[in-house]
Amino acid sequence: MRIAFIGHGNVGAALADGLQRAGHEVTLATERPNSASAQAALARNPRLETATPARAVQDAEVVFLATPYAANAEALGAVREQVAGKVLVD
Repeated sequence: MRIAFIGHGNVGAALADGLQRAGHEVTLATERPNSASAQAALARNPRLETATPARAVQDAEVVFLATPYAANAEALGAVREQVAGKVLVD
């Protein structure tokens, strides 16, 4: 299954890692692939991929939202069109 993660901090990175190791194709949605959190997730599991949020969500069958509640509206606003009709796990 193709899965995108919006948010890759403590919770998102751990879930992304586990799902990738279980055999899923997992992409971290990020505008800054060199950020500390993206790099920490990739150091934990170099088989994770990164892509812009729009691209990551567009290619995914399931989208995980792993951002703090206060950031949800902004995070989803950037991918509103791409997430329509997809399974969104919050």
